Amino acid sequence: MTSHGRFWASPPSKPMIDRNGIVMTGDDGKRRYSPIIEFESKDTRERWSDAVIEAVKAAHPEALDPPRAEPRTATIGEARADDMPF
Repeated sequence: MTSHGRFWASPPSKPMIDRNGIVMTGDDGKRRYSPIIEFESKDTRERWSDAVIEAVKAAHPEALDPPRAEPRTATIGEARADDMPF
């Protein structure tokens, strides 16, 4: 994930399940999650996140590159370069 130009990793979590086996949702309709692991401090969590990001960069340098824009194709009514008579 990224925020303010900085990548960060989120610790794993699992969906919260009610006694009927249904995934619980919040007032906003989004699924609720419970952490699988927790850290003793914010500093420890941030160091873990930084280590995960560095490991991803080392193994897959391209993984955190900004997405490239897909080439845009002409839509109906637009002229394409190869349609031009000159």
